[in-house]
Amino acid sequence: MDTRLDEAETHLDTFDVGDSAEWVKIVQGRPDEAVEGAFRYGSSIVTFDKGRVSGWTNGEPRLRVSWLSFADVEDRLDAFTIGSTRGEVFEIQGDPDSASADAYIYGTDAVYFQNDRVISWTQNDERLRTRFMPTLPFFDPHVSR
Repeated sequence: MDTRLDEAETHLDTFDVGDSAEWVKIVQGRPDEAVEGAFRYGSSIVTFDKGRVSGWTNGEPRLRVSWLSFADVEDRLDAFTIGSTRGEVFEIQGDPDSASADAYIYGTDAVYFQNDRVISWTQNDERLRTRFMPTLPFFDPHVSR
């Protein structure tokens, strides 16, 4: 059986930033509470801006969040840095406690993104596995500056 097909089917049962509130209901089910701009599932929260997922905070039960941006990496990375992709951060750090289009939150630590690339982080309880050398390719000649 094709593992890519299995992976694609799994992603059909998930949601991510930018998906509609209706899709979240289809994937996650009826929320325990729905207020303007947010759904609550137990202690998990999904936030919306103009009817689209703008972020989420995982509690219990865990939300069925998509990670389509995963890099297909054979060798596991052990740290991320400025320029790492959103998928690389997830691969290294695992499931964030909270996420938005601009950040992943791990406890009191945060990783900040611009155009799905790491631009900075704050580290308070030292959970982040970072390094201060860029991952290759750090410079993309196809992107205009």
